[in-house]
Amino acid sequence: MLYVSPSVTGSNPRARSRTSRDPLRRRAFAVLTLAASAICVAVGPARSQDARAQAPDNERIPVAIDTSALSLRELGPAAMGGRVVDLAVDERNPSKFYVASASGGLWKTVNNGTTFTPHFQNESVMSIGDVAIDPMNSDHVWVGTGEANNRNSTSWGNGVYYSADGGKTWAHKGLEKTRHIGRIAIHPDEPRTVFVAACGDLWAPNPERGVYRTTDGGDSWKLVLGLDDKTGATDVIIDPEDPSVVYAALYERQRDAFDGNHPIKRWGPGSGIYKSVDGGTTWSKLTKGLPTVAMGRVSFDIYRKNPSHIYALIETEKIGMRPEGAPALEPGAPGTALMGIGQNGGDEHAGAKLGDVTEEGPAADAGLESGDIVLAIAGEGTTSYAEMLEVLGTQRANDTQPVVVLRDGAIRRFEITFGDRSQGAGGGNSRTPFADRIGGQLENRQKSQGPDGFQCGGIYLSKDRGETWERINSLNPRPYYFSQIRVDPSNEQNIYVCGIQFYWSFDGGETFRSRSREITMANVHVDYHALWVDPRNGKHLILGCDGGVNITYDQCQNWETFENINIGQAYHAVADSRQPYWIYAGFQDNGSWGSPSATMRTEGITNADAFKIGSGDGFVCRVDPDNPDIVFSESQGGNIGWVDVIHGARGRINKQRDRNWNWNTPFILSNFGGTTIYYGGSKLYKSPNRGRDVLTISPQLIRDVPKGEERSSPPSLSTIAESPRKPGILWVGTDDGKLWSTQDDGKNWDDLSNKIAELLPEKKPLWIGSVHASPHADGRAYVTVDGHRSGKRDPYVFVTEDFGGKWTSLTAELPVEAGSARCVRDDNVNQDLLYLGAETGLWISLDRGKSWKKFDDRFPSVAVHDFDQQEREQHLIVATHGRGVWSIDVRSLRQLTDKARKGDFALIAPGTVTRFARRSVARQGHRYFRLANPPERAELHYHLGVNTKKKVELVVTDVLGNTVFSTEGKQRAGLHRVEWNLRESRARNTAGGGGRARMRGGRRVSAGTYAVTLKVGEDTVTKSFDVVDHEQPLDIAWPRTLGIGEGIPADEEVLLDAESEAEAEAEGQSTKTVTGGSIR
Repeated sequence: MLYVSPSVTGSNPRARSRTSRDPLRRRAFAVLTLAASAICVAVGPARSQDARAQAPDNERIPVAIDTSALSLRELGPAAMGGRVVDLAVDERNPSKFYVASASGGLWKTVNNGTTFTPHFQNESVMSIGDVAIDPMNSDHVWVGTGEANNRNSTSWGNGVYYSADGGKTWAHKGLEKTRHIGRIAIHPDEPRTVFVAACGDLWAPNPERGVYRTTDGGDSWKLVLGLDDKTGATDVIIDPEDPSVVYAALYERQRDAFDGNHPIKRWGPGSGIYKSVDGGTTWSKLTKGLPTVAMGRVSFDIYRKNPSHIYALIETEKIGMRPEGAPALEPGAPGTALMGIGQNGGDEHAGAKLGDVTEEGPAADAGLESGDIVLAIAGEGTTSYAEMLEVLGTQRANDTQPVVVLRDGAIRRFEITFGDRSQGAGGGNSRTPFADRIGGQLENRQKSQGPDGFQCGGIYLSKDRGETWERINSLNPRPYYFSQIRVDPSNEQNIYVCGIQFYWSFDGGETFRSRSREITMANVHVDYHALWVDPRNGKHLILGCDGGVNITYDQCQNWETFENINIGQAYHAVADSRQPYWIYAGFQDNGSWGSPSATMRTEGITNADAFKIGSGDGFVCRVDPDNPDIVFSESQGGNIGWVDVIHGARGRINKQRDRNWNWNTPFILSNFGGTTIYYGGSKLYKSPNRGRDVLTISPQLIRDVPKGEERSSPPSLSTIAESPRKPGILWVGTDDGKLWSTQDDGKNWDDLSNKIAELLPEKKPLWIGSVHASPHADGRAYVTVDGHRSGKRDPYVFVTEDFGGKWTSLTAELPVEAGSARCVRDDNVNQDLLYLGAETGLWISLDRGKSWKKFDDRFPSVAVHDFDQQEREQHLIVATHGRGVWSIDVRSLRQLTDKARKGDFALIAPGTVTRFARRSVARQGHRYFRLANPPERAELHYHLGVNTKKKVELVVTDVLGNTVFSTEGKQRAGLHRVEWNLRESRARNTAGGGGRARMRGGRRVSAGTYAVTLKVGEDTVTKSFDVVDHEQPLDIAWPRTLGIGEGIPADEEVLLDAESEAEAEAEGQSTKTVTGGSIR
């Protein structure tokens, strides 16, 4: 039985001060005991301490494994930030505000961002939809869980929480099945009256959606505005002048079981704006001047100085279209140029990285390819995808223009003749002059859309509290993902709209701009979701985006970016073999990054140590097993490349002509032969030489899409695993529920899909989330099935011992509160030790899945998406989707075999302790993000299978037999951790009731071999370990963000990345270019 007893109080090992160093170096051999200078963390069963103390001698009790005996660390990185979805600011003290992250919980600052602290990491969920503070008392905080931005990676929540002490403690206030919360509105005079806009389940119908109201502080709720099980509420606001007037936006949307950009359902007959004049008891739909076609997502804001003025941002089924009756477009008018590229491109270091290129389209005819990085087009440099689209918007159909791209580390030049999109169908898919990228509508097109343009959505203004409306601008960028409009509370001429770009109007909405000479967002991450405008100072704005939090004090002319919130949304992570090791991870909308697990500086790991290796949405990262300098990374849609992180050379993997690429395309390096890779779309592909030549080694592995069935994206491979034991054993899963295996490297395939489906609810196939080939048996594999996209959130974990002939469920003892299972691994050493990543955290089993226990509260309830194992340090690397990357020392768990746990006592063999020569740096202040280096200590674990009254002690002697340390250990059954600071003790102080032995002086021990001996009564057991001093020189240069000059000839200076130029200038150096080459 695996369970967690109450966490031990005491010191934070990461915060412990570092000791001074003794230069003496002498080889020694010692017998280690737990000493006065050690810290003893005693872990026992989940009983009261009194009960344990009264247990009779040698009573065998259930083995209690408390994960608080394990060391864990955050590794970040935080340099790139993460998605922020809402802000709540104390208007009387704007230096105090809350930041709601999409999947990393709630964060708070009381010093205007100098420091942020997490305030919602141990509740049962961490995805936030909205945060609101009581205007009468800023310590009274409401949180609605479940992100309301309806993208493919959105996490869900379980209702509403309330805190009366500024977020220190929380009470769950119900609405558990609403899943996603769009907005919370608190009555300005009666704070116990609260409205909640509940969106409802994103992937399936459910009745718990609409506008809810409480009048008793959340003790009870009433659904005051609800239509059906498909239409939820996405916004609600209260008239600040007359709180009996309430406005709400209803919204019908649903995603399908696949990973397309858009929800499959984006509008419906019930979507629209509703108004109540009796405090929410009755409602009427507002229609006059609003679109009569089906509407989608709606948001709004009230002008505080004159609440009769309401601004609404509205999506409709006609968004981006050219309405009938619109003025005819002149052939070749600006904005009619068609390039012929897909919507899945993104930013790259050098410019705009192309996603899909339409066959026989203008780009393809010009010779452009998927993965090309556009550096300049039509004579204008492009440093981002958005800039490329802006340039494209100024071009005319049939014009011929030069295009400069970076391909395989070399500059290539082409000429493109644009096609004509003036007669396109629209629908917000960038095929008309009105459509914005990925399903929105461009700004300032209202006149050219003609008299029926109001049907296409945009920005609407009512000057009579919603009775009548007028469209004032066509702007509405990617509504399902953004839809936020804010009006300056002190000046309604200033209106802001969040989107991929940040839009502003200084003329009351007549014209909007996203960039200008006066105002630029060049140094702020794109994709904006949250905005607060200071009612006392309209030049003071706080902006939340996919890169975190930003503040301006001069109305957008200059921005301060806060990179001290660790909310990175990692999909995958991997560790290399360096000393200390580096980790690499791919992050949602923030590319792929590397960072060391420790540094040579006493201040620890900082943002300066992190370096970017890939752009776009980052996913899989892999390290060449033969050369840790070569790292592979991937962006959305199967765009895979490699980089030499030391020298800067780059290359990419040739992508097969396969339309079925998953958003998170599976990609592995082979365990056999360092040059072999596997990846897949609709089929499995193999390259023996890292992508230069590619072989198709499978038939189609996905299901055929039924004729006439609409899907957000085609089915594709979702996971690939290779046996580490025997070449040719491969496992493949797909997002439409197919599971396959081959034992001969693809010559023959076994379809295992029905055997898994038989074990699922309704016996229907669901998304195969992960497959893991065990290192302990040829035919053993573990599979997780993720059903949340089909409205099923229970965890599904299975194992086979015979290559898939028979499958066994491992979830009998796993609570449904774990949520969807994301990934599972068995330990590389202990075959009974399993790690499970689920929607609500990390789970561990010591009996091969018969029972499970959630990791203790030091690890947040965040979604875990991937694992890796760093073998030298015996660390479990954990990729979380909301709190970056973590590492956990699992050495003790690996040695807690069934035999060891059933014995009376066991001593865990310690690992080698490495001491680094570190230097200090100039003081950076509290704003500077830092994570502590591993403490310089030996971690020693022992396990008692029984309570005992026998004396438990350990003794340290040197090679001459001189006693160095001695202390007594705890006598309770369970796992115990001892932290020895590698210093001799001058005096001994036996560990007290808290389970900790106090340090009292002593000099630093020398490097050498030591042995720890555990004594229980007259019985002893001894293990040895080494203390070594790292031979790394004092000053070591960690890689910085790789410049985009890789492979660019020196004469292409105009194309150099602005960030690299700025960095070089700051360091007083010239920008250096490196010519790309093949991997040796």
